[in-house]
Amino acid sequence: MFNQKLLDWIKIQNARLGRKFPNETKKEGVFAQLGKVAEEVGEFASEVLGSQKNQRTDKLNTINKDSLEGEFADVIITILILADTLDIDMNGALEKKISALNERFKDD
Repeated sequence: MFNQKLLDWIKIQNARLGRKFPNETKKEGVFAQLGKVAEEVGEFASEVLGSQKNQRTDKLNTINKDSLEGEFADVIITILILADTLDIDMNGALEKKISALNERFKDD
């Protein structure tokens, strides 16, 4: 599923963020990262809307394929950091979910 190099980098980045923005408890770190995920999803939504010309004209001038790709990446990275913070095995979680979805839609 996810490349091991990416997951190793996520662990390194999560540790960097922990040093730069220390939290007193794991719970605080989880909520801080959840807030970051929400922020990035909002930016992603704005880029998607803009890519479909559903934004103000002044915002449309800043939207391009590179900025849209960057927002996709930001959302994935922040979610993977949150998963790492919560000790989630994303490869295992994806394999289980894909298997369940394949079973649900096996007749389609």
